[in-house]
Amino acid sequence: MRLKLDRQNVWFTSDYHFCHTNVIKYDSRPFKDVEEMNESLIENWNHYIDTNDIVFYLGDLSFDRSGKQTQEIVKRLNGKIHYILGNHDDEKDIRKLNRFETISDYINLSVPDEDNPRKRQGIMMMHYPILSWDKAHHGDWHLHGHCHGSLMKDTNYDWYYNKKVLDMGCNGWDYCPIHYTDIKQIMLNKEVERVDHH
Repeated sequence: MRLKLDRQNVWFTSDYHFCHTNVIKYDSRPFKDVEEMNESLIENWNHYIDTNDIVFYLGDLSFDRSGKQTQEIVKRLNGKIHYILGNHDDEKDIRKLNRFETISDYINLSVPDEDNPRKRQGIMMMHYPILSWDKAHHGDWHLHGHCHGSLMKDTNYDWYYNKKVLDMGCNGWDYCPIHYTDIKQIMLNKEVERVDHH
């Protein structure tokens, strides 16, 4: 899916895993139980995001199989949310929540940015990290989830994260969404992909 925005007030995040008790252990999350985690994640989200802000959520929302808790959680989240499906998401369950502006496997986003030579910043988003994406050689970014920050911490992948790539998993960002301008500052220090894509 391609989307073109008319503003920069955009947020990004991923992999909240609401209602997932074991993720506290797997990710060493600083919460005593799933109830505290759920409430902290909602509070952090709403601290940054206002009602009319645009949010791109890059997958893996909740492990509440009944969907009842998830329905209550998403009602409490501020913003106009575009949803990118993750490996733990069932598309029909996500659609049943009736909360998201769009639901897709990926989004190729265009954001206005006067600092960019093309006056717009391209952002390729999907749940998984990918090796090559459209217009990477022009400086377009790739944002992904899925890895919970594990690859970004692994020096074997420095070559990959020196590119204009970031893992948006919430545990790598103090369990908070990240604003476009903050990502832009990080990306300014990264390399533009120079590999021939043809």
